[in-house]
Amino acid sequence: MKPYNLLLVEDEEIQRAEMKIILEEEGYNVDDYENATEAIDIIRNKTIDVVITDYNLPDKDGLELFSDIRALNPEIPVIFITAYGTIDKAVSVMKAGAFDYLSKPINTEELLVIIERACAHHALISENIRLRKELKERYTAKGVVSASSKIQDVMNLASRVAPSKASVLIRGESGVGKEIIARIIHYASPRKDAPFVAFNVAALSPTLIESELFGHQKGAFTGADRAHQGRFVQAHTGTLFIDEIGDIPIELQTKFLRVLQENTIEPLGSSKAIPIDIRVIAATNKDIEAMMKKGLFREDLYYRLNVVTIYIPPLRERKEDILPLTDLFIKKYASENKK
Repeated sequence: MKPYNLLLVEDEEIQRAEMKIILEEEGYNVDDYENATEAIDIIRNKTIDVVITDYNLPDKDGLELFSDIRALNPEIPVIFITAYGTIDKAVSVMKAGAFDYLSKPINTEELLVIIERACAHHALISENIRLRKELKERYTAKGVVSASSKIQDVMNLASRVAPSKASVLIRGESGVGKEIIARIIHYASPRKDAPFVAFNVAALSPTLIESELFGHQKGAFTGADRAHQGRFVQAHTGTLFIDEIGDIPIELQTKFLRVLQENTIEPLGSSKAIPIDIRVIAATNKDIEAMMKKGLFREDLYYRLNVVTIYIPPLRERKEDILPLTDLFIKKYASENKK
């Protein structure tokens, strides 16, 4: 693992030098400055993982510096050092969003523990950002390998519907890539920075589907020894992708419809409605129209879900994609196996 880059801002030269020695002995890379202006310049030009700064600096106070840091990079944890007895300043920086604070005289062991936590926190956030960026890049039209005009039509429709709030029903046989298209729609939509939650109805027994979708309170049923947050709530402000919607039990469809109509849910064992803001993308490989005729699927729910339909043809209907996909998988598995 690369050593973390720390920025130390302290106008007392002796204390700054002592702290730098301690931190470098722990394996950290340390840039040290005596004022806020120089500190901001280094943040503009170098990757900094954690900032440790005195509250009182010659050119700015701690809150001003913190505001400048947040404007440049809101993800950098900032640890403040405050003079003994100035608890009001410590409270003000913590309310502003600082990671932590220390009072002088500094306890070296406490300082190192806080810095270690801050580095771990920043590493986690950075990895999360990297993975989100990777997902967004993966689930774009450019990431789809196809020479077929039929898939091009699918992608064009997906790109047109993505900016809207419309529910989408994706149809096609198993294995054609329905979830991939759902993710492409999500990451091209205004909800791209919010959760994408996938739920496969067919993977669970009918008795568990309601609990998984709506959640439950502790004691709602035998075995519910703790509260569980359902997929509707998990997807709040984002997209809920429901695969195999045709398998949802008929007795649960009324409750599902009410969620789409009222934008609220009630967990099992609760009478309190929870407001939610989600976009629903459903998928199926079943003949929903035939199911409606047999009374197995509610017509009103179907029309709520089927605002826009996207049909993904199987590979046998687009044979021109066989060679590009073969080439893709050869390269993928050759790379994974270092061939």
